[in-house]
Amino acid sequence: VAIDIEATETFGASKIEDFTWKHLMDLDACTQCGRCQDNCPAYLSGKPLSPKKVVQDLKANLLERAPTLLKSKGNGGKDNPGTDTRTMIGEVILEDEIWNCTTCFACQEVCPVWIEPMIKIIEMRRNLVLEQASIPETGEGALRSIEARGHPWRGTTLSRTDWAEGLDVKTLTEDSDIDILFWVGCTEALEERSLKIAQAIVKILKLAGINFGILGTEETCCGDPARRLGNEYLFQLLAQGNIELFKNYGIKK
Repeated sequence: VAIDIEATETFGASKIEDFTWKHLMDLDACTQCGRCQDNCPAYLSGKPLSPKKVVQDLKANLLERAPTLLKSKGNGGKDNPGTDTRTMIGEVILEDEIWNCTTCFACQEVCPVWIEPMIKIIEMRRNLVLEQASIPETGEGALRSIEARGHPWRGTTLSRTDWAEGLDVKTLTEDSDIDILFWVGCTEALEERSLKIAQAIVKILKLAGINFGILGTEETCCGDPARRLGNEYLFQLLAQGNIELFKNYGIKK
């Protein structure tokens, strides 16, 4: 869901009441079946993260905080700290848990009641990144690379169009009369192991007789890595820039 950056006073979730009603209902709906944990790549590789534990720990925090929140509401909304003084980020949910999530959606895919542990983790990341300026070095490096180079892959020597050499792929600067834009993406264009994916798609599009083109050097990051890392501001800047570029070329598909 898009956030109005200009109108928002705080970003993400630093305490249980910052979550939406849907997020809070998720906590109570959990059946504790453990399917999310059994399919989590971070948990299976020994990382300190269990989606099931995150949900249950947040639920416990909600139950602890509920009497305090109700008292505060009855007191005209005035702050009433009560007896629960634990911080949600750092004590209820450890930062290691928050940052070890790969945002793969496996937990949500297998959940029988469609609980969203990953979305809650991203909300906490937003608070860490945009409010507390706290992010692991690797994540910070990826964000800096996106800001400076338009992609998250630090150290790559490839350009946006190296993968297309010899394939006779037209760019929109050469000819914008196309039916479909092939959005290549940072990984397929710049990550050496993935170049064959972009090349294979081009061959398929040509065999299908589709009139397509690419943005070439005008293409930049879609912003999704920034959003998953918690930098909603950077995501929205990139998304808006891409929207304007699409409008300039009249891209519909």
